[in-house]
Amino acid sequence: MKSRTKMALAGIALALATGIGFTAVQAQAPQRPEFRKALEHLKEARGALDFRAWPDRDGHRTNAIRLIQQAMDETRRAMDDR
Repeated sequence: MKSRTKMALAGIALALATGIGFTAVQAQAPQRPEFRKALEHLKEARGALDFRAWPDRDGHRTNAIRLIQQAMDETRRAMDDR
């Protein structure tokens, strides 16, 4: 086999091995526990505000629920991005 062909095959093998190794490590990376904990706290806060017997003074409760939901969505996206 020619020298160029051997080098090309070695380069392809190295690229595949590196790429596959990186993908395997990335797939096995655990979700960060601080995001899980934050999501649990946000769910708890949302539950406390969802109790409809409390008056919604000037829309503040509704706005707080909307912002908590936004924070929950951002936290989930951060967990997915890793």
